[in-house]
Amino acid sequence: MRRSQLRAASRCHTFFLERTRDGRWLGHCWAKGSASSEQQALTRTSIWTATVAVNTGGGRGGGGAGGEAGDAGKESLVLLTNVPPGDGGDVTWTTAGLPSNEMPPEGRWRGGPSGLKSALQKAVRLGRGACAVRAAMHLAKDDASGGGGGSGGGGGGGGGGAGGGGGGGQQQQLLRRLSIICVEDAILHPGLPLCVWLMIAQSKGYVLGASHVGALLRMTYQLAMVPVRDGVTDPLDTSSGAGGGGSDAGALPQGPCSLRQVDELGLPPAESCLLKCLLVRASYGGMACDVRMLRGFTACWAARFRGTAGPGSSSAALNRAALHRASDAYFAARLQADDDSVPTGCRAFMPASQLMAEAVREQQSLARTQQQTQATQQQSTWDPHAGRDSLIVPRWHSLGTAADAAGEGTQAGRGDRTGQASEWLSYLCNLYDGVPVPQPLSDAASVGPLRRSDVPLSAIDFHVSDVLPRLLERPEVQAALPAGAAATGTDAEDALKSAMWLFRSSKNPKAWVHALSRCCRGPAGCCAEHRGLAEQLEEESRLREGLSAVWAAAAPWADRYSVGHIGRRFGMP
Repeated sequence: MRRSQLRAASRCHTFFLERTRDGRWLGHCWAKGSASSEQQALTRTSIWTATVAVNTGGGRGGGGAGGEAGDAGKESLVLLTNVPPGDGGDVTWTTAGLPSNEMPPEGRWRGGPSGLKSALQKAVRLGRGACAVRAAMHLAKDDASGGGGGSGGGGGGGGGGAGGGGGGGQQQQLLRRLSIICVEDAILHPGLPLCVWLMIAQSKGYVLGASHVGALLRMTYQLAMVPVRDGVTDPLDTSSGAGGGGSDAGALPQGPCSLRQVDELGLPPAESCLLKCLLVRASYGGMACDVRMLRGFTACWAARFRGTAGPGSSSAALNRAALHRASDAYFAARLQADDDSVPTGCRAFMPASQLMAEAVREQQSLARTQQQTQATQQQSTWDPHAGRDSLIVPRWHSLGTAADAAGEGTQAGRGDRTGQASEWLSYLCNLYDGVPVPQPLSDAASVGPLRRSDVPLSAIDFHVSDVLPRLLERPEVQAALPAGAAATGTDAEDALKSAMWLFRSSKNPKAWVHALSRCCRGPAGCCAEHRGLAEQLEEESRLREGLSAVWAAAAPWADRYSVGHIGRRFGMP
């Protein structure tokens, strides 16, 4: 009886979202019966609670959460927080005084959530922090009903189960996508517990307020501007659904598959909470490649938090990223065609001169809007004396200053139950502490409206548009495809998909963390953990060589198509 009681307790966990008096957002997660005195004190401050069931254990389908595991994979989460629902006030299209509710000259985005989520992700990839923040703000408001009708359960087989699929309103979709972006396009953010807790709680009727949205905006900006990215080995994803070439999830490193197994690792509370958040997000499903990726990162970070491999220097990453960061107008150089070369009657493509003229006008208008907003926000509650160039330094941890964090890691790089942070967690906290957020982009009360020029052209890819068949109609592309298909061993359509992904959709100037890590600086090159990823990147370089002629022919037309596609999705509501 005692053993069964302990087993049942190990499947019940408390997930507490704390906002400290100095404004930090911290996540705490512990198993039933194992709360420390500090965690027990936190529980007494809770003002909102809900209970959800998550299915963290096992399935490999699109839901990712255990269609094969059945009841054996189910664990319960008791959600608690000391932050009231709607804290800070409403953030909606009818909220008075929000600069983001102003109507731009080109109108408001009307293209639906898929294109907007793609714009958010591509803006983060390209390091366009301001654009990413405005896209996130738009998604946060485009949700009158929240996802309050969901039951909040974890992913089931295939579709993700209740609360786990692709629905739940655009706030829910923002939270789901942002937690994917956190590991796919940057590096694990110490604020991930905020995003995952809100994802679960919002599906149970918890209402996001201005304070929650502001924290998410600051996290979004940091993900875009951090100079480092992470990666796990998985086949190249150029499909419209599940990832890549169909590699089995079992090929990924083995790691904890349940919240109970995370507890058995004996990690400090902060590291344990981050791993649990990755597993919970995986249980809420999505594309199969994303679920595999989340489980792969769970295994990767479990090994890092327990192992001896230390991270690289953040200053080296900053220097490298500064040399390679793409500008907001990165796409302009691709528009080589003159106006006269646009085929008669081809309405889908905007002439290059018209694009550049409109881009200049939009950026000038955007600069004026930002200046007006910055002047107005000198009276804001963040800092009534804030100047135009003031910066906010969000804190997502309790390790002290960045300098303290760098010194608190154990000499072996391993965290344990003594409370010492692992070197990897210290590295993450130090890294993101070095990414301050401009004050006008840090608060829902100061972010301006989404502009047409905020949407990267790469956001309009084959996942959200019919750009692929339009490109396949071009004779220049048709002429280049046979050689590209032969070089990649695929058919023409897949070769074009691969070219678009490699040269456009996946563009990311951040430095790979394994290239900066001490574990990969020895005479043998990449360590065992990163060797598979390095080999995958080498394969991508080989594919780029074989597809360069294909993309040279397709790129101008892809960009022209994207300009027209984006333009048609802005208008008056």
